[in-house]
Amino acid sequence: MESVSFHPGTTERFINRLAVGQVAEGLGSGNTTGRAGNLERLQECYRAIASGDFTVMAASMADDVDMELTGPSLVPVAGRWLGRDQVEAASRANFARLADQRAELLAVAAIGNDVVMFAREQGRVRANGAVYDILWSQQYTFRDGLIMRIRGVFAAPGNGVEGGGV
Repeated sequence: MESVSFHPGTTERFINRLAVGQVAEGLGSGNTTGRAGNLERLQECYRAIASGDFTVMAASMADDVDMELTGPSLVPVAGRWLGRDQVEAASRANFARLADQRAELLAVAAIGNDVVMFAREQGRVRANGAVYDILWSQQYTFRDGLIMRIRGVFAAPGNGVEGGGV
């Protein structure tokens, strides 16, 4: 089974937009070079993941990285993982559970050591063929240029759909 299945539009509508002119103004006088570097690191990670290469992501994480994803069972990727090995293995498994992922970046903010992304994603769950349509946010916290924490929340928009509306 193919490990990563990004729809071709994901490169243009998500990955390419991630680090281009996305550092918002008026967010304080913090280290804008560091913020831009964090965005570029994430963009590099997503580019590598799109080609099925998770080594770039693993190298971008602290040894004690902590990842937690929360959302309805509609998209079977929720859980919590601690340490580089667990987070890399969970990331590989989660991407392998989904097919034809079409993500669109809606907004991104880089403030200090944190990057927060908001996106809409559609695709299919490989195990049962179910089609999903979710809104998600992810917060990446960096320490010394490495990802130390990932927090993600996803939900299905609309009424009457498991997970409720956003």
